[in-house]
Amino acid sequence: MRLFLLCLIIGGAATARADLWSTLFVHDIEVITVTDMTEIGRTYPHATPKEPVYFMIIDLGQQSFGRSWAGEKTPKSREALAWMKSALAKQGYYLADDQHPPTQLFIFAWGMIQGGPGRPALKFLGGEKTSLLRDHQDYGSFINPSLLPSATQRTGVVGQIWDFAEEDLFLGIVRSYTMDTLKGPKITLLWETRFGCPAVGQWLTDALPQMIKAAALNFGRETAIPVSVNASENFKGHVDLGELKIIGTVPEATSGDNNKNLAPEKAESR
Repeated sequence: MRLFLLCLIIGGAATARADLWSTLFVHDIEVITVTDMTEIGRTYPHATPKEPVYFMIIDLGQQSFGRSWAGEKTPKSREALAWMKSALAKQGYYLADDQHPPTQLFIFAWGMIQGGPGRPALKFLGGEKTSLLRDHQDYGSFINPSLLPSATQRTGVVGQIWDFAEEDLFLGIVRSYTMDTLKGPKITLLWETRFGCPAVGQWLTDALPQMIKAAALNFGRETAIPVSVNASENFKGHVDLGELKIIGTVPEATSGDNNKNLAPEKAESR
């Protein structure tokens, strides 16, 4: 009976998704990233810390990518923008200044989408770069017997995309344009990076900075197929203490010298 009630709670309480699941399990932040490039975008050099690209950015903040849900812990737009600038800088994309005018215009947005059997995020996650999107569109919810063998072989990133697209997801997107896009009616897209991770067991405030770090590895770099990154493993914090050394000792204090000698020696021993 307890197991039955637990299944009912998990299956029916979508708005309590994060806090309930987080209590039961620890979930890694698994991120799917896909980058599409235009013909013009392929002619632009990749940014590196040694050969940086300077940009200006328009922050659209939280957007609706479809059906979302209430009760989620979402970050403030300025926090998300700070995470994005930091991740961009590590890849060689620096915010323009008076000495370095921008050569690319970035558009940044993030948000949520509620999943379901229709897999609304399948294209967003790069399903068009596999056979998944074609099979899904051609046959919808009907089972084509010829697809059964391939369905059993959905492993690796293809299997992840198929499974993720049915779940509630956190999503983000970065688009790069030429600077003349601001001056006239012509819009020149260079590249677009989309990324997402399952929302079950996560809060968006915790997941989004890790998602951005994972996605940044493919900013301006075309992906033949979507890329899967375990952000929890690749970007978890650690402290390196290095080799321990003794730099001093505290001498035994005499009755009249407590205040005279003890404090300086303690400071040195630290």
